[in-house]
Amino acid sequence: MNKIAVLFLLIFVLSCNVNKEVFNQEIKNDIFPQDWIGLYEGLLDIGARQIPMQLNIDKTDVDTLYKWQIKYGEDDFRDYRLIAPKGETQEFKIDEKNSIILDAFYVKGKLMSEFAVQGNKVMAIYEKKGEELVFEIIFGKEEVDNITGGLDSIPQVNNYKIQGMQRAELVRKK
Repeated sequence: MNKIAVLFLLIFVLSCNVNKEVFNQEIKNDIFPQDWIGLYEGLLDIGARQIPMQLNIDKTDVDTLYKWQIKYGEDDFRDYRLIAPKGETQEFKIDEKNSIILDAFYVKGKLMSEFAVQGNKVMAIYEKKGEELVFEIIFGKEEVDNITGGLDSIPQVNNYKIQGMQRAELVRKK
C-alpha cells in the first residue's frame, strides 16, 4: 500500500511542477512594441490560396513611433507607422499615412483593431507567440444580420454575420 501512496504522491508533485512551468509561460508578458521588433515572414491564407506576407516592425528616430511595414505578395507594400503614446497605456494607433489612422489596443498579449470601411466590419488581431507572430483578419458586413433579446429587462443584441477570415503564421527572420 505504501508503494501506491508514494507513486500517487510522485505523480502529484510532478504534475504540479509541469503546471507551474506552463503557468509561468502563460503569464510571461512581452513589452509591446519593443519586444515585437523584427522582420516576420510567412504565408497569408486567403480562402483557397496563399500569398507571401511580411511584417517589419522597427524603431524610428522618435521614441513613440515605430515602422509597421506590411508586404503582401510581390507588389503590395504598405509603409505604416505604429504610434505608441507616452506612458503605460493599452491604446495605440496605426497611421496608414494617407489620412487613415486606426485605433489599436494591446490587451493580454494581442494587438487588436476593429473598424468599418465601405460597409464592412473588420477585426485585425496580431499575437506574438515566441518567435512567431500570428495575424488574423475577421470580416463581415457592417449591417445587422438579426436582432435578439429586447424583451422586458433583457437588452437588445445585434448579431453580425462573419463572412470570412484570413490568417498568417509569420516567423521572425531577424
